[in-house]
Amino acid sequence: MWSRTTREDAVPVCAERLSNTVASDLGTVIRGAHHHFNVRRSVARYPAEAR
Repeated sequence: MWSRTTREDAVPVCAERLSNTVASDLGTVIRGAHHHFNVRRSVARYPAEAR
C-alpha cells in the first residue's frame, strides 16, 4: 500500500505545504507594509501627537 503511493503523494503534499508557507510569508509582508504605511500616514497627519 505505502510503497506505491508514498512517493506519488509526497510531491503534491510538499508543493501544497510550500505554497502555503509562501502565501503566509507574503501575507505577513503585506500586513507589515500596510502597518508601515498606516504609521507613516498617521505620523504625517498628526506630527505633534506622534512626537
